[in-house]
Amino acid sequence: MKTLLSKIWRALSFPKAIQLSVMRIFQGKFLVGVTGVIFNEKDEVLLFKHTYRKTQWSLPGGYLKSKEHPFEGLTPSAIIAP
Repeated sequence: MKTLLSKIWRALSFPKAIQLSVMRIFQGKFLVGVTGVIFNEKDEVLLFKHTYRKTQWSLPGGYLKSKEHPFEGLTPSAIIAP
């Protein structure tokens, strides 16, 4: 169900101000976001190709859910925690 809702949300392409307003309604009293700079052993920086931002490539990050650790908000399920 979340996957379907996520696809619909992206397809609607609401302006950022509307997206934030909707998120504030469903996220409680405030939003907390996290962004990180991740280096590999060659000192290269990890960038994500985003499908929903104006700038296609940027640092990994996201909004935190209640009681979620910042590391969880930063890492997608494809990246395994050390």
